[in-house]
Amino acid sequence: MKSPLFVQLPLNPSAPFEPTGNIPLAGAMLAAAAGLAPGRVLCQDEADRLGDRALAARIASMEPGIAAFTLYCWNSERSCHVASLVREKAPGTVLVAGGPEASPDNSWLLANGVFDLLVAGEGEPLAGRLLSTGPEGIADLGPESGLLDSGAHSFPPGAYPDPWLSGQLDLRRDGSASVETVRGCPSGCIYCSYRRRHPVPRRMDASAALALCRRLVRAGASELVFLDPTFDARPDLRILLEGLGELGASCFGEISGESVTDGLARLYASAGFRSVEIGLQSWSAEALRTAGRRGNPGVALDGAQALAEAGVKPVLDIILGLPGDTAAGPLEAARQVASRGFDFDAQVFYLSVLPGTELRARSAGMGVSWMERPPYYVLEAPGVVFDEMRRIREAIAEMFGFDLDIGHRPVLFDGWEGTEEYDLDVENVPDPASLPDPPSLRHGSVRLASEDLWARRSLVEAHVRRRRSADPYCVLDVVLEPRAPFPLDLLDTIRALEEQADYSSRVAAMHGTDGGIRPSILLRSMEGFPPGWLREAAASCPLAVDAGDPRDIPGELLEADVGVRLPPGHDLPALSKRVPRADRVYFRSALEDDLWTSSVLGLWAGF
Repeated sequence: MKSPLFVQLPLNPSAPFEPTGNIPLAGAMLAAAAGLAPGRVLCQDEADRLGDRALAARIASMEPGIAAFTLYCWNSERSCHVASLVREKAPGTVLVAGGPEASPDNSWLLANGVFDLLVAGEGEPLAGRLLSTGPEGIADLGPESGLLDSGAHSFPPGAYPDPWLSGQLDLRRDGSASVETVRGCPSGCIYCSYRRRHPVPRRMDASAALALCRRLVRAGASELVFLDPTFDARPDLRILLEGLGELGASCFGEISGESVTDGLARLYASAGFRSVEIGLQSWSAEALRTAGRRGNPGVALDGAQALAEAGVKPVLDIILGLPGDTAAGPLEAARQVASRGFDFDAQVFYLSVLPGTELRARSAGMGVSWMERPPYYVLEAPGVVFDEMRRIREAIAEMFGFDLDIGHRPVLFDGWEGTEEYDLDVENVPDPASLPDPPSLRHGSVRLASEDLWARRSLVEAHVRRRRSADPYCVLDVVLEPRAPFPLDLLDTIRALEEQADYSSRVAAMHGTDGGIRPSILLRSMEGFPPGWLREAAASCPLAVDAGDPRDIPGELLEADVGVRLPPGHDLPALSKRVPRADRVYFRSALEDDLWTSSVLGLWAGF
């Protein structure tokens, strides 16, 4: 029987060199549990880099008997599309999927029908049986609905081989290991599926957890990322922290801020925690009670401050749209955070009514409605004004003094394999429909140059449609290279071609940003472009001007977010200190753009 292949697709980040965080841990855990040899999890670099068509071709070329996809809200729609392409290329491949999206209350996924079997719940006990079943036997495993629930289990973390130590995942890639020492959560949050499926935590005790961490560090891990929903929900926490301090690894985890004392904060720091995540969610006691959220946000904030003073940077979470909340809840939480004056990061989320959650099960009775497709944002709830949520989020960002989101960074460097360039003014300009198939990358780019882009807008539209129809779930940078000013209405014309509604486009619409189609402007010279037009264009999309040095661009234009694209050879640390906005500096060199993305913009990625 042919070997199976596990596939996990990434979300679409903001920049070509921004890391996706797409570690295929779930598939690797199942491969390890089934005793498979290494090499049966689709390489993370391929999953992150390839476009829809190229991914399907790669999966089909590996001739798996079963292609098993891990579904999250950010990748489920694209996974269905790629799976359908695999079906066309390799009709004999059995298509299976699991993950948080595989739930009996996820009607759109059940109706999609592309997968031969959906598996809900924990997969390790089923892995060997499922992966040894031939195509004929798959249908017999699941009910008529096509969804098999794995049922309740009692095994603790560590009962199956670790995917990092069994070779399913490669620690040499970046030295970061995801570690699970607790499965389940004692908290009662109704918006989290842990509440329903794993209400009683199953823990690996501190001695076993430390033994695993030691082995990971000896194998090359320099960072331990704990996946436990509440890392500190264990009676032997101090023993675990003291032991971690002897390993010399950097650590990260999500904790309850209410449990943190000054002494415990110092212990987290000595254990190697450089950052922790803490959920405040809101300052409204009523909204927190309705959401099943225990604790006191003021006490949690005291814990966050103690951590910050001990050298552990807290990442504080706020949720917009909790039933029974108003604008005052998240705004007051943000005001309280900002008033403390300690160093922190923040994440401000819109409430998602996720499959498998108590919130979804009780939504009708609570007066809650939501998007039927990912990301399942709440549309209506008692006290919630949907149209105000973006304004609230912007107000919180202003209080905090930093952007909550990273702006889109287009591919303006040379040599990107996903870039096509066309001069629309040449004689006998080809019809885009007659061109060969475009490159298939998750982040693609097309550059379109003309003296009069507005007059050539039908060609612009045709090029965009060609690329989007080829890989509809991927990012496409539409880089306009005008030789003269053009009506900026063209940008809206391009954005209106976003016909594929998916997770990325819906999230972008809520955040007021571009989704799968991202227009930008690249000028070879400022000559002939009035300052007023440049300012208006820079306010409408990313705009960069070729120059030898940022000082070649008038300061008032740099302050108006006009960007610059530089030739190779700059001292990047020195350059970063003399530009008003680092995210508006681009490079012709891919290597320098990668280094700038990681070392200056603070996003790590390997080139």
